[in-house]
Amino acid sequence: MARIPTHSPPPNRVRCGRAGHITALAAVALGAAAISPKVANAQLVQLTTLLTGTTYSVSIQNNSPVELGEVDLTFSPLVTLTGLSAPTGFQINYDQGSGSLAFVEDTAAFAPGSTVTPFNFTASNVFTPSVIEGLDINGGSFTPVNGIKFPTVSGQSAVTSLIASPEPGSLGLLALGIGPGLALLSRRVASRRRTSLVISKG
Repeated sequence: MARIPTHSPPPNRVRCGRAGHITALAAVALGAAAISPKVANAQLVQLTTLLTGTTYSVSIQNNSPVELGEVDLTFSPLVTLTGLSAPTGFQINYDQGSGSLAFVEDTAAFAPGSTVTPFNFTASNVFTPSVIEGLDINGGSFTPVNGIKFPTVSGQSAVTSLIASPEPGSLGLLALGIGPGLALLSRRVASRRRTSLVISKG
């Protein structure tokens, strides 16, 4: 019986192809991870703070596509705040015991594209918050993208940029997107090997 010529790729070529596919999938994953921060950076919430003596004036600019519910600051309870005032339609909630301060919408809103100013308060001494966080009306969180920036010298102003924090499920979705791709790749490689063996035995 005449042997049927086979044209199955050499083993080393199969291995290279598999590695190439894996590399491509990995590149897609890294590309998605690299693009996400750039997209989020265009959706910043900016908190600008001006210090005059020990009186702080805060402006909140919402560049995100969602409405904010509040912006929270956490600091040492040893710092005492007085003279709190908020723009019309907004509130300042202050808890000295826990060292927390919240700029909250009331009858007005931190609408997308809006700037709300000024929130004023006087501190017993100059301080820097340990935490600054924005919360939108859907429960999403905004956290500092480049650390907390707060003025420490009278006459100085500083801007803290907050970025939408990725939801816990985001990384899982990325994994779900890549996992099946790798599984499919493994099945294809295994199928090629089985087909190659069957032809060789014919």
